[in-house]
Amino acid sequence: MAQISISLFRFHRAFRTQPSEQIGNIVRTSDAELANIISSLPQHLQPDEPRTDATEKRDVLNPWIPWQKWDLTQTFLYYRMKINCTVQLEWLLTPHLFEGQRSICLDAIRMMLWIRRNWDQPVARRRQWALSTHIFSAGVTLTLEAKYRTTDIAQDWILDSKRCVELLQEVQSQNEVAKEGAAILQDLIKDVTAENV
Repeated sequence: MAQISISLFRFHRAFRTQPSEQIGNIVRTSDAELANIISSLPQHLQPDEPRTDATEKRDVLNPWIPWQKWDLTQTFLYYRMKINCTVQLEWLLTPHLFEGQRSICLDAIRMMLWIRRNWDQPVARRRQWALSTHIFSAGVTLTLEAKYRTTDIAQDWILDSKRCVELLQEVQSQNEVAKEGAAILQDLIKDVTAENV
């Protein structure tokens, strides 16, 4: 986590102090740093570690391993999304310029949603405030993506945004952030849907 903090500090400092034409390089450098941190994790915390009988037994004996693996993965995906969506306005206006950042950002969002739907960790044991913030940010990014896309493509992003609302609504009774986020996101989806009609 300390390495993530250092990488984010460098990103924010460079973002504030470097000329705007350097933003693409800043984003690419920061994203590469995060990718390197992910690949340097021990094997048992790698998100793509193959599941075998041995890993299943290990995870039963050490239940903190799957929890920490998925929690770290969510955190890394969230920060990859946040760093890369810094240039969302640029890729929406000139798609060919930041297509790589767009792809990384949207893939990170899809993975976050997949993990959230398939995570077998009991809801009560998840860090709901952080996860709700991640899902809300993902939903806003997807909805803004839909605003600037053709109708067919926009519908896919809107469906994913609605899934974000559903995920937030699942925990809103215990989480005010999720409750407010779901309401804001629903309004944003409604506005964008009305514009695209």
